[in-house]
Amino acid sequence: LWICTSRHLKDACLSLVKAIEASGALVLADMCVVVSWVERLGVRTVATNSPKAAYYLPSLSGVEVRLASLRECVELACSRG
Repeated sequence: LWICTSRHLKDACLSLVKAIEASGALVLADMCVVVSWVERLGVRTVATNSPKAAYYLPSLSGVEVRLASLRECVELACSRG
């Protein structure tokens, strides 16, 4: 699970970031998944709550995309083990 946010929010919520990262997720600052070359990492499907990412990822990275709420994205990531 990748969570992308601004550096300002990441720095302001360090205890929450540590808890999230302790679960195995990554909190990434100042990064957009659209320009992250996810296909080079072997990613085939992305769940996102970002309409921008849902629009651009299929054409730029060739991945399947599911636009979902943040809650649904977390549930999907947790159900994949």
